[in-house]
Amino acid sequence: MVGVAAAPRHAMHECGDVVHVVDRPDGGACVIVADGQGHGRGARIIATMAVTMIAGLVGEGVREDAALVAANDRLLAHRGGQVSCEAVAVVIDPVDGVVRVSRFARSAAHFLGDDERAVTGGEAPPLGVYRGAAPASDVVPVSLSLACLVTSDGVRTAGGRVGRALDLASSLARAARLGGDRAAHAILGEAIGADDGRPRDDMAVACITFEPLDADLTFRRMSARVPLS
Repeated sequence: MVGVAAAPRHAMHECGDVVHVVDRPDGGACVIVADGQGHGRGARIIATMAVTMIAGLVGEGVREDAALVAANDRLLAHRGGQVSCEAVAVVIDPVDGVVRVSRFARSAAHFLGDDERAVTGGEAPPLGVYRGAAPASDVVPVSLSLACLVTSDGVRTAGGRVGRALDLASSLARAARLGGDRAAHAILGEAIGADDGRPRDDMAVACITFEPLDADLTFRRMSARVPLS
């Protein structure tokens, strides 16, 4: 189950973080979280540019790490290293039975596994800054107890200025049992609360959990709620 939740910076109408879910030719799925430099519409344009390219390549069968490298090269070529974008691609691979995470982002992926300990990967530079840069990557076998969390920078840094920075590993441990959708909303709620209800940055959360296969449910479902002003 994939759950996504996002919120704009306080007093802004548009969120500069973009989340996209794309089907892969092998039957799996890829969740892409992108955080454009800055806030609001300008940041969203940058993030959308990156996500559109990554999603198009992944949807055609290109591996996610190669798609991220291509997006890095494109942004660098178009903006000359003056504009950056953090991006994370999470692939649910049914052929190899793993979850793969590739990142050009400071916000690492968080995993909750069989041993009930959260595991966090390292940082990587953002897209569009360094020529020849490579994404950081993590691979974890799929299990029913597995949960994976990726966030944008606004969630990672929420509450930090007032000494209430979130422990995202603990947040995932508390929320994972709720399932992807409700877990994502719960973690986003914690991040907004850490910023006293006024997010200092755009925020996006993607949470992936696994459930036993229902023999009567052989089709995919997706739903979204978008606020209208």
